[in-house]
Amino acid sequence: MLNNASAATVQAPPYTSERQRTLATLVVSIALVLEIIDVSIINVAIPVVQRDLLASPRQIEWVVTGYLFFFSILLLTGGRLGDLYGYRRMFISGLLAFGAASAGCGLATSPEMLVAMRIVQGASGAMMGPQILSLMQVLYRPHERFRVMSIFGLLGGAAGILGPVLGGIIIESNLFGLLAETEISVHILQAVDTIFSRCDAFDGELPAAVGTGHASEGLCRKSTVG
Repeated sequence: MLNNASAATVQAPPYTSERQRTLATLVVSIALVLEIIDVSIINVAIPVVQRDLLASPRQIEWVVTGYLFFFSILLLTGGRLGDLYGYRRMFISGLLAFGAASAGCGLATSPEMLVAMRIVQGASGAMMGPQILSLMQVLYRPHERFRVMSIFGLLGGAAGILGPVLGGIIIESNLFGLLAETEISVHILQAVDTIFSRCDAFDGELPAAVGTGHASEGLCRKSTVG
């Protein structure tokens, strides 16, 4: 996840309160956990996919690896797009696409549709993922980032373990990931809108389609971060 070198030297805005930074960190942490969970959550669903969608072994391979493949190859592109068009804009765009693709996975009626939605999940995750670290560089000063990065490391490890467990629970509940991920994505969008709405540091206004929360007055006043 490479970002513009200048972002590493940007200091946190002095007018951003600790509470606001904590809420912002919580929002992007949930997004990070969802990304990692989606790598392995499908593994325990393979027998169900084969039975209900009549998927072939090759299609199952694409269901499992399509997400990770496109997520990996598009990470650098996602990071560069964040530098060019704004971290907030790319984070929310990726999150919106990720939620839509998650819904598509739950509604898939054929192996081909499921594979396509998994690929969209991976691509949208690659748009969203690099912005997480970029946003942390904007919000936290250099000496504060070690603590945040260590938390992310713990969350990443826990999410990798949680994926198969959560997948089993979802299958037993007959949800197949649709309700859980879509609802979480909607709540994250509301939280992002509320926390980042008036923050120039993240470049650009939120699209009207995702303006679901109330703007936090005075969260950020001015910044030159692109």
